[in-house]
Amino acid sequence: MNDHPTAADKRHPVESARCLRWLLPLLIVLGCSSVLAAGFNWKPGQGKPLERLNIDDYPDDPLYQTISQAWEEMRLAGEMVRIPGGSLRMGADDGGSSERPVHPVAIAPFLLGRYEVTQTQWRMVMGDDPAGFSRCGDCPVVEVSWGDVQAFIEAVNRRTGWHYHLPTEAEWEYAARAGSATNYSWGDDIGRGRANCDGCGSRWDDERSAPVGSFRPNAFGLYDMHGNVWEWTRDCWHYSYEGAPGNGSAWESGTCERRVVRGGSWGNTPEDLRAVSRVGYGPDYRNERLGVRLARDL
Repeated sequence: MNDHPTAADKRHPVESARCLRWLLPLLIVLGCSSVLAAGFNWKPGQGKPLERLNIDDYPDDPLYQTISQAWEEMRLAGEMVRIPGGSLRMGADDGGSSERPVHPVAIAPFLLGRYEVTQTQWRMVMGDDPAGFSRCGDCPVVEVSWGDVQAFIEAVNRRTGWHYHLPTEAEWEYAARAGSATNYSWGDDIGRGRANCDGCGSRWDDERSAPVGSFRPNAFGLYDMHGNVWEWTRDCWHYSYEGAPGNGSAWESGTCERRVVRGGSWGNTPEDLRAVSRVGYGPDYRNERLGVRLARDL
């Protein structure tokens, strides 16, 4: 039986130390010592106080450094959501052979990208856009192989000092379900206008990817876990769950000629968007429906 997130988990979906939406109130309440000093020393004839309180004038202030680092990390890696620990019954009894057998998995808390990595993020880190869709910077980056994604992650880690990585397949399914036990986080029917796929009822259906965040998030605050673009995971492909780990770790035993992708895409039918649906691609495979979402350990 799936563990549902507690009220406390829902109230705190984002790692507060890294989310800029919390830094502004912090700045207002605590202030930056150098900035406050400048304000208190204001004298008539020196212009308006607020015109002089420019935080960029105080690069040595610890609060300035915290804000700058958080902003840089969010620009490169994207906003991260804190996923509470719990357990799930992974797979589906009534699904295909690759979705069986259903097995219990324990998941430790972790961070996952609120959105898929965008074309703008990829360009800032790698200097290019694999698909060349320069007119849609907020659309997910596509045409990226598993190997391309590893190079992107290494570059992000060098620039931020954190250890980002792909989510494991178990982490991905747990996050996509967000406490639910249905085909989709909102129920067993795809409905209309809830996702981007071939038959989802959106204006992007079977045409192209949508800008990230175009649909409602799930209970964990994650967007586009169903549809838009497939997302790489860390795991090697296996044709069934026989012998799968039960601790949420990546399944990397055996050969890794294919890696698991999850979530379905704008060109797939609703069946492929189910939380349990899984496909394996070679690590050098690229197409216009394949993207990525980052994870990070707490």
